[in-house]
Amino acid sequence: MRTHRALAALHLVVSGVLGHSGPVAKLSAGTVHGGKCPNSGTKLFQGIPYAQPPVGKLRFMPPKPLDGPFEGGSFDATKAPPTCVHLYLDVYVPSNATSDSALPVKVWAYGGGNEAGALSYPLYNACNLAQDAIVVAFNYRLGPLGFLGLKSAGIKGNMAIQDYLAALQWVKANIGAFGGDVSAVVLFGQSAGGDDTFTVSTLPQAKSLISAAILESGGGQTLTSRSLAQYCGASYAETLKCGVHDLSCLQSKSVKDLIEALLETPALLDPSLNGNELAELYSFNLPNITNLNSAILDGEIIKEEPLKVGSQVPIIAGSTSLDSSLFVLPVFLQSGQSITESNYTTFLARWGSLGPVIEKQYPLSLFNTSGSTEEAVIAAITHLATASSYSCQTYRGLRAADAVDTPAYAYRFNHTPSFPWLWIDGAAFPGKYGEYFGATHTAELPFVFANLDNQPWGNGTFNATSAERAISRTLVEAWTAMAAKGSPSTRNQPWPRFDECAVKGLYVEDDCKVEAIDFSECQFWDAIWVELGGFDVPWPSKTECASNSTYSASPTKIPGAASGTAESSPSATQMTAGAGRAIGGIGMLNNTSSISKPAAMSAATVFPASFVQPWRELLESHRDQQRDDLPNQHVDDIDSLITTSVPTALYVGTGHSIYTRALLPAILTARHSVQLITCYWAPSPSLDSIRATILQLALTRAQASSGPPLRITIGFSSRGLFQKLFHTPSRDGHVYPPSQWPELGLPDEDVLAKARIELTVKSVFFTPFSVMHPKFVIVDGARAWVPSCNVSWERWFEGCVEVQGDIVNKLLAFYDRVWGSGKDSHLIPDLEETDNPTRNPPENGTHPLQSSTSDSPIHNTGDSSATQSITLNTKEPVPTIFLPSSHHRNPKFAFFPFLSHTNPPMTPLNAALLTLFANAQHQITILTPNVTSWPVVEALLDALARGVDVQIRTSKGMMLIEQLVTAGTTTSWCLRRFVQKYKALTQKTRPSDPESQPIQPGNLEILYYKQLDARRDMDDEPVVSHFKMTLVDEEYLILGSGNMDRASWWTSQELGLLFYMPGFQGQRLWQGVLVKRTEVYFRSADERS
Repeated sequence: MRTHRALAALHLVVSGVLGHSGPVAKLSAGTVHGGKCPNSGTKLFQGIPYAQPPVGKLRFMPPKPLDGPFEGGSFDATKAPPTCVHLYLDVYVPSNATSDSALPVKVWAYGGGNEAGALSYPLYNACNLAQDAIVVAFNYRLGPLGFLGLKSAGIKGNMAIQDYLAALQWVKANIGAFGGDVSAVVLFGQSAGGDDTFTVSTLPQAKSLISAAILESGGGQTLTSRSLAQYCGASYAETLKCGVHDLSCLQSKSVKDLIEALLETPALLDPSLNGNELAELYSFNLPNITNLNSAILDGEIIKEEPLKVGSQVPIIAGSTSLDSSLFVLPVFLQSGQSITESNYTTFLARWGSLGPVIEKQYPLSLFNTSGSTEEAVIAAITHLATASSYSCQTYRGLRAADAVDTPAYAYRFNHTPSFPWLWIDGAAFPGKYGEYFGATHTAELPFVFANLDNQPWGNGTFNATSAERAISRTLVEAWTAMAAKGSPSTRNQPWPRFDECAVKGLYVEDDCKVEAIDFSECQFWDAIWVELGGFDVPWPSKTECASNSTYSASPTKIPGAASGTAESSPSATQMTAGAGRAIGGIGMLNNTSSISKPAAMSAATVFPASFVQPWRELLESHRDQQRDDLPNQHVDDIDSLITTSVPTALYVGTGHSIYTRALLPAILTARHSVQLITCYWAPSPSLDSIRATILQLALTRAQASSGPPLRITIGFSSRGLFQKLFHTPSRDGHVYPPSQWPELGLPDEDVLAKARIELTVKSVFFTPFSVMHPKFVIVDGARAWVPSCNVSWERWFEGCVEVQGDIVNKLLAFYDRVWGSGKDSHLIPDLEETDNPTRNPPENGTHPLQSSTSDSPIHNTGDSSATQSITLNTKEPVPTIFLPSSHHRNPKFAFFPFLSHTNPPMTPLNAALLTLFANAQHQITILTPNVTSWPVVEALLDALARGVDVQIRTSKGMMLIEQLVTAGTTTSWCLRRFVQKYKALTQKTRPSDPESQPIQPGNLEILYYKQLDARRDMDDEPVVSHFKMTLVDEEYLILGSGNMDRASWWTSQELGLLFYMPGFQGQRLWQGVLVKRTEVYFRSADERS
């Protein structure tokens, strides 16, 4: 969603004095008294409320319908409403219209980045437009008032989108009284209004409210995810000094407070910009950045990505040829800085690792024809921003509509008005720099609204040419035709339907004509867009478009740029091929002609339905059981757990080696935020290393003397067995004051303050033996690690997976819900896009992201037999499911738990394991410290009976006291019983055939790791195994904190990640490290021989 802060700075002068006549309209709520526009005589009804004022208890809530008739039975609509947060609309009616006229209706949605805008802007005056149709213009809530999403406080978000729907409902119920045809309503919006219009056009309600939609320099965007909305909303609430659950506090804040908080909320800001407008320009329109001004994929109002659904009504979509010059030029011209090649370099750097890819396609020399570096830099940035954020987003919206067979119509506005139409910083716009602005953002609006003559700027002396009046007539008639019949073609101007193989539409320059619209660059920008997290719409194949020859090889000509020739401009094929070479390592392009479907936005369909469907049904059948759990966001939104990830590396070794070789080197690269969550926090060499790492960070940052703050949160459940048993239960948790940091093994507050490091240490504990067992580390909101190890017992054999991609957002949301709750919590609200996430590897060469040419899914790059760093050769996002276990009940104490009929809580993690076991076809491999959960044993017996092979690698005498206390049994006792039941299984015959041979179950193999003397070096061979892994059919891999014991299945909060990785060879995880320490407890093959 566009922020467009520059548009908020346009100082537009309010005008529009009403006439003195008194038209009326009789509505169900009473009689509305209106006025008339001067000169045109158009009837004008102003400030009609379409919903109750969204203030007080209604703030941040859906719009509430008006309660009853107007006071006194009538409403005075002769005066402009105040520019405020109330919900009003204006109705413009042709002077000769009656209640029986049945005229088409145009409903206007203004732009302004969803941060600014008002009905009173002269640019939107519809007095001249309402000649052959009725025009309705409505206001809607902006910024956080319209788009804040904070589910923890009961704020679901998308209030502004619901305002749109409420306004359209009002039109449907009342426009007939003004002479409008309720079956001929077009919603048209520009910029952010176009984005919102696109979203509304994809909703199920669209067909019942509008007959068509028009997107002017808007639409085709990807929405804000629920997790990002909650994350940024929580950070915003903290800035306002409100708890994340405190709705009343948020509703009590003044509008001034709400606006000022936007500029102080860390999650919404890039500290490196320091309020510098020129620097801020460099982040122009990057996807997946929110300022609480964009629609949210909330699963309720908006259930699917608009690009996935496509418009449900016919659409017009287009842009101006230089949309971005409106934002680029003023900032440069007013910065007072000389413009050099370094400005272009800085702009490209804001695209992170994709900057060099873009520079290769768009070298500055391509735009330098006059010899002026200043002109070349301005032209280059304008062109890139326009292509990436306007024309190619428009093209995505058109393709999405075409994909669902919805009529779509394209246009490109390439006419530079001969008159100024805006007012910027005390001067008529565009003024002396008009040749550089060209057909910029909003340039089409004077033509669409027929506001060409007697412009208020320059004392009304600016007037349009006769050719411009002809352009305006064509657009006004086309917009009316779109409302009336769902097609913009008129008697005077045909307009072909969009076809993505032959992209023809209306091209507006000196006149209007049908031409091929050039979207040749968009295949390249789609690849970039998907890399940055945007939703992709597949391109047609070469076969589908074999007869197409309409793609142009050159970008739209821009001031200061070279003429579009094959030699000076990259063609679509050249750009796509280049992108494939540059970013093919992460698998976004599979050839030079088409873009592969990104798994990142279709995980629910890519993840096999044979697993997802029964897993979802199992959770749904136990939904009420988890209502009081924390977190429980999945209870009513199971699919929110389905996502993708890029698992880049897997470590196995001692817990200490994983901390020192993987986690702590990553923390040293942090620029903005670190979240380190573990279960136990105890004096240990690992804790010493954590302290040393933070001190090293402090030293480095103190030497730099300036820079953004680094926020570090350390969270744990308990500090030892005594605290584990008697810790005071609390969901809000306990924040340790700085005075207690030294006894926790952490640096002094003064040392950290000098380095601009803000540290928070917190423990959360539900009930005895209901520990917070998840472990993870997140650095700068971009990379995450999920280890099995604690800050203790570091001699054990452990594992840790490193991930990037959308799964990191899931971890951040999980962190917020559990560790960010409570009034004393300190959120770490930072989702800043970092530079290359793999930057600055440690000099000792132990960084996990090493190159690999192996075709195997895993590749060992370790340096000893005791510790391995395994690079995962995943070149595309992997379908992934985020699996929390939110249960925290104490189990029934029983020495024979297998005799108990108490079922474990059906959490996402438990349900996933049971579903995998039930669906297994060939092999189940389990690595776990303990096996005391009898549901696991029963599920494995069922799998064995179907012929599935089962291998369990576990420990014989690990944590015996905890096993006895939590389960009333031990691993060895449960496995002994397991083997007995397995042997009995082999003696059974098939009930349908009494003469058949005994059933031949799958092979069962149970292996113990022999425990060594614990008094060994930290990085030497591990003492015993604490690693947790489940691999089913070499396709489904679960890693995380959960054991196969009664504590993990009944009481402790756990966290697992389920990856769908066909061909994963799990043997590499244990071969070499502990293979010589394996003791066979039971092997069915040996028994049979």
